[in-house]
Amino acid sequence: VQKTIAREAAHYIQEVAWDGVQIGISCGTTLYYVVTYLEPERLTNPHIYPLSLTRIFVMPGLTSNALVGMMSTKYPDAIAYNLPSMPVTSRKEYEAQIKANPELQKIYQDIWDVDIMLLAIGHLAVDKPGFMALAQQELNLTAEQLAAKGVVAEINHTPINDKGEPLIGKKDKDLAALTDRIIGVMAPELREKATQENKFIIAVAGGLEKTEAIRACLKGRFFNVLITDAYVAEALVKG
Repeated sequence: VQKTIAREAAHYIQEVAWDGVQIGISCGTTLYYVVTYLEPERLTNPHIYPLSLTRIFVMPGLTSNALVGMMSTKYPDAIAYNLPSMPVTSRKEYEAQIKANPELQKIYQDIWDVDIMLLAIGHLAVDKPGFMALAQQELNLTAEQLAAKGVVAEINHTPINDKGEPLIGKKDKDLAALTDRIIGVMAPELREKATQENKFIIAVAGGLEKTEAIRACLKGRFFNVLITDAYVAEALVKG
C-alpha cells in the first residue's frame, strides 16, 4: 500500500509541476518511496527545500534534509537547500542564530513560500521519524502516554488531536517543551498555505492503521490534496 500510493504521488507531482517549481519535502519512509518513484530528469530546474528540522539523535527513517539530497540527484539542474543542524534547544534560538547569516535566513524564509509541499501523516508509533521519535528520545514518552495527552496524529512534526487541532501551547508542559523544539513549517502554517489556490499542499499517507490519523488531519485542513489508498478512502467516507 505504501509503495502504491507513493507511486501515484510521484505521478501526480510530475503532472502538476512546472519549470523552476519550488518543492518542499517533509520526512519519512512514504516520502522516501515518492522520491524513489520520481522519473529522472522529468522535472526541469526544480528548487528543493526541507520542510522541517528537529534534533533527533537516532532517526528511525529519513529526514527532510536527507530526502532533499536524494531528490536532487534525480535532476542535473536541481538546486537543493539544507537546514544546518545547530546546538540549540528551541525554534526561537535557531531563528536568532541564523539572523547572522543573511543567505541562510533567506533560505529558511523561502521554505514557507514553496509551490508544492510534500507531507506524510504519522500515527502513534514511536519507531517512526518525526514528533513521535522526538517524544520518545527527549522525554521517553510512549505511544500510550502520547495518546493520553490527546495525540492521534502528526503532520510535519506537529502533534494533532482527534478534532484536527494542533497541540501547541502551554496546556501540556511535555507537548509544549517538544513543540518548542520543532523548526520548520508547522500545522497552523500548513493550514494557511492550503487555502491558497496557487499552492499544492500534498499529503501522502495510507494503510488502515493510519485512518484516524488521516481523519484528524483532514479535519484540520492542513493540506488541499490527499493521496491515499481505496481502503482508507472508503473508511473515511463511511465515517
